[in-house]
Amino acid sequence: MKRAISAAVFVALAIVPAPGAAAAGPSFAIGGRGWGHGVGMSQWGAKGLADGGATGKQILAHFYAGTALGTPTLPGTIRVGLIQNQPAIHLTGNGPFDLDDHTGATRATAASGQTWTLKPITGTNEIQVLDGSGAPSFTTTPPVTVYYENHTTQLSVKETGYTYKHGRIDFDLSGGNLRGILIIPFERYLYGLGEMPSAWNMEALKAQAIAGRTYAAEKVSRLGQNRAGCNCGLYASTLDQAYVGVAQEVSRWVTAVNSTKGQVSTYNGKLIQAFYSASDGGYTENNENVFGGTALSYLRGSCDPGDWANGDDPNSNWTVTMDGDQIAQRLAAGGYKTGQVQQLTVIPPRGVSGRMLRVIDSTHGGITVRGSTSTARIDGNTFESLLGLRSTLLSHAIYGDIRVKWDSLNCAPGFPQSSGVYTWRDLSGTARGTAQDFSNGRIFDNTSTSKVFWIWGPILSRYDATRKAGTDLGMPLSDVFAISGGRRANFEHGYITWASKTNKTTVTRT
Repeated sequence: MKRAISAAVFVALAIVPAPGAAAAGPSFAIGGRGWGHGVGMSQWGAKGLADGGATGKQILAHFYAGTALGTPTLPGTIRVGLIQNQPAIHLTGNGPFDLDDHTGATRATAASGQTWTLKPITGTNEIQVLDGSGAPSFTTTPPVTVYYENHTTQLSVKETGYTYKHGRIDFDLSGGNLRGILIIPFERYLYGLGEMPSAWNMEALKAQAIAGRTYAAEKVSRLGQNRAGCNCGLYASTLDQAYVGVAQEVSRWVTAVNSTKGQVSTYNGKLIQAFYSASDGGYTENNENVFGGTALSYLRGSCDPGDWANGDDPNSNWTVTMDGDQIAQRLAAGGYKTGQVQQLTVIPPRGVSGRMLRVIDSTHGGITVRGSTSTARIDGNTFESLLGLRSTLLSHAIYGDIRVKWDSLNCAPGFPQSSGVYTWRDLSGTARGTAQDFSNGRIFDNTSTSKVFWIWGPILSRYDATRKAGTDLGMPLSDVFAISGGRRANFEHGYITWASKTNKTTVTRT
């Protein structure tokens, strides 16, 4: 029986200066795992699971607990906030495109290759349209609507850096500047989502298509399609989902969208908030620990055995090195004037995944930053943002064969301890392999046999005590396994048994 993972195992973790402190202040090596908030589906996790044979449906069920696939009626079109707060917008087509005024009348048709410009007229509620030569074409109150799909033209918007071929774009005013809203058929919107590389496993792409469709449908059903700030249902950026237009409309991704047409994830028959991020570092997080609000049953933190993706995920483990002055400068930008940073201490509790939390009270949550002039207590998300870290999961790396074993055990060994991976030696000092300590035991990697085993509980305690007393049982030859009346683990020079009735261990040398 696998042991449960508890957040309570975490103690305060001090990130102390690395050796070789420089004049600019002590140097800190801040190690972490994952990229993003870690709630819901991990995209790298989806890839790893798909590569291991999981279907898109199985992937979604793994990340969104208790959900099912449904096909409810979805919006016919969606309003996508492409761009905001622009003093001018430049449009170029590889064919003609029409520009309509606020009455819906076509006022001009641009020729292929021409760049037309839209500018607000200062002090008015009007937009001026300049033709390909820069001469005024017409002026109108908002919106200016640009049609290109009817000409099979691909329209490039300089200010977004992307090209579009579906729908139409309304340009209106907000705060005296321009913004652009794409009005596009719902399924064709999904064609342009730039959230996952199209070369990935098709089952991962299907999971992403359904997650993206669900996220969009739920968001517009809850908040409408004229949100303040963008006059849209969804932003085209990571504020919601990255919409990149033609750049993503390649055959494999379009196939994934078409093959899952209309499918969404539901919980008790209702659309879910289908959060996802690039990488969860091996364990997802409860939604309330990241975003606050109500705990959602389908967004519970859990082990993600796919996130390592056989070592392909560059975000699965990472380290950022900064000196005390660099950290101080970044914190000062957020109003935390600590002076040169001397020590960083993560304060428990952490989230179920091991992520830093917000400051709960004077002794719980967040991170304490001790500087040369003052000490600050900072929420985990704020600290991550100010330092430009990839996530709030500041725990030691898990990689290689030990990571594969950890994943195969569904994260049962618990969370990594600050000691990290280290060389395992016999009592004579000869290196035999590596080991890593976790909150629920130790994983050993035997270099000579490439075998990896997990030893835990009273058997691990007795193994360590036996070594301390001068007797070396050698490297493990098995995991801890169940026997009649207890458990046992085999080693090179004997075995250790544990009796459930007496809670005692016995060492047998062979």
